Amino acid sequence: VNVCTDCGYGILDTIPTEKKLIKYYNLIYWNKRDSTVPKFKKLYKKNLRGLSQSLFSLEIIKKLKSNNLNFLDIGAAGAWAILNIRDKITEKTINLHTVEAGQVWGCYYQEAKINKVSDFFPFKSKIKYDYIHTSHWIEHVREIKSTLNWFRNNINKGGFIFVEVPNTEFNYWDRDVDDTPHIHFFTRKSLEKLF
Repeated sequence: VNVCTDCGYGILDTIPTEKKLIKYYNLIYWNKRDSTVPKFKKLYKKNLRGLSQSLFSLEIIKKLKSNNLNFLDIGAAGAWAILNIRDKITEKTINLHTVEAGQVWGCYYQEAKINKVSDFFPFKSKIKYDYIHTSHWIEHVREIKSTLNWFRNNINKGGFIFVEVPNTEFNYWDRDVDDTPHIHFFTRKSLEKLF
């Protein structure tokens, strides 16, 4: 990993090919995890990360002018945050969309009324979004600039993008952490500079 001594941004020396990443997420990533997905109502209301992310975003989302909102959660898994937001904002219609490689979430998304728009990012979107949510996902993309440009081109004016990443301040590199397959490493400063 090459790390900038000024802002702390890091990037892998050798970025995996798109084909290798697709194989990893289709075969290896979800096989390492419990593939038993509970009914969605029993899962998302108890997920502390999703609850805290939804609380962080709630007041900003309430200020969005449209009464018919489109949300996108990329790398969604259980889509915990956007489901909690939808529960709390009852005065607006919120249409939930996900990008998720894990095939185990199909029935869960159907039950939760979530439209899976793609297995992988980037994809050609037919709509623009009012809220784009990424939680511990953006560090996995191959090309950070094209990802940020995709956000800019696919967010409605006044829309909101939520990004949560592992914080890799300088002491992070002293720990023995399995980052597979993180490609990018961010500090607050480097993330602010990128955006």
